[in-house]
Amino acid sequence: MSKSAVARLWQRKFLGYSMTWHQLPKLRIAAVSLQKLTLKLSTLLRGARGRSLRHTIQTLNPILRGWAAYFQLTKTKRALEERDGWLRRKLRCILWRRVAPSLDWPIGDIGGRREAPAVFL
Repeated sequence: MSKSAVARLWQRKFLGYSMTWHQLPKLRIAAVSLQKLTLKLSTLLRGARGRSLRHTIQTLNPILRGWAAYFQLTKTKRALEERDGWLRRKLRCILWRRVAPSLDWPIGDIGGRREAPAVFL
């Protein structure tokens, strides 16, 4: 990738940031930066199988805090909210895989599916 180019402001990234295309542009996190974070977190979460949830969170905390501190100037929240939801879902999946086989739940009424206790929802 070349370092210099002539393009619209919102089509380029600089130090992990990019701009929105509005009349008054806002600073946002570049798509490439979000992809790198997602890849790094998914790699760490893949290696978290078999470890406690507490250890996994302790491993993720420094990465997430550093990332949030670096991108604190961003004015848009959508990307951060999406990554937060994605990460929470992954952590719930780790917890679910660990707890689900050990519980003997009764078969539910709908199509014979198992229903989770209300505590995990």
